[in-house]
Amino acid sequence: MEIMNRLLHLLILTFGLAWSIKVGPVRLASMEEYITYSGGPSEKKSVIECPVALDGAETLKEVSWVFSDGGHPIGRYFWNKKSQGKAEGRLKDVVRLDRQDGAIELTELRYNLSGFYSCSATTDEGDSDEAAPWEVLIIDFNDKSPTAGLYAKGECGFESSFKISAFYPQPTLHSGLYSESLGGFFEEVASIDWYKQGFENGSYSYSHQNVLFKIKEDTPHDVYFLSSVGVSKKDGTYIPLFSVKSYIQIFEEQGCHPVKLDAYQKAEYSNGGARNCRKEIRQPASGQLKAVVSCMDGYEPAGDSDYESMELTCNTKIWEWGVLQ
Repeated sequence: MEIMNRLLHLLILTFGLAWSIKVGPVRLASMEEYITYSGGPSEKKSVIECPVALDGAETLKEVSWVFSDGGHPIGRYFWNKKSQGKAEGRLKDVVRLDRQDGAIELTELRYNLSGFYSCSATTDEGDSDEAAPWEVLIIDFNDKSPTAGLYAKGECGFESSFKISAFYPQPTLHSGLYSESLGGFFEEVASIDWYKQGFENGSYSYSHQNVLFKIKEDTPHDVYFLSSVGVSKKDGTYIPLFSVKSYIQIFEEQGCHPVKLDAYQKAEYSNGGARNCRKEIRQPASGQLKAVVSCMDGYEPAGDSDYESMELTCNTKIWEWGVLQ
């Protein structure tokens, strides 16, 4: 019985220790995904939190931070409830030291303060827990809107140009024909067509010029031209920042596919058979698109059929041929 009581007591202690303190995950106090460089430091925008949850009996004693480049520590910050905080390495002179919660408040924003922040916390009772490193990005880009343009090139082609000014960190860009039905890009500007320029402070500018695209038979009808700019974290997480959508008339042009014919049949179209870029029968400038289906010259309807020809109309709501009632 005594052994059972000891085991039960140990189980209670173990359970209590497991839930006495929980730390993390690391996050920005603003609940945003990154810090904006141009906004400058502030209590709302440049505070990195180490969330700590305690049970009712515990009290927080200290919080310790490690700032790394993904490999080696390059800065540290120590907070104790009885003394002022202390910052070392790259965090020295850029962290507010008189906060009462153990969070890192950056009082200066620099590109080289982007990186991985991890924290651990200890209670007065000696219990501790730690949070895994979390990548904090400080993003800076020119307030001027990117320049984007589409220019017709021949009957079914167009050229795209796009440019963004200096941007930190190196951005992730996509530019091309985007289809909602496909859930992604149908065709993109190739990496070889992007011109990248790096600067001494680690920022980059990107552009492409006069990249040719064509609307073809397999181009989805819901495409538009999309240029999107974002950043990618080391773990592959993509943070979208802004995008530019562009349209030109040939994206939307739609018609009915050529009438499916049996052997020895022919179709004559009211528009003379002109086709659009997707090889569909193009809508006439005025009136309805019609097709008259009949036997080819030298052939007659089989059997007792009185059929000589049939007139079909292109239904522009569903883009299919039908007999007009």
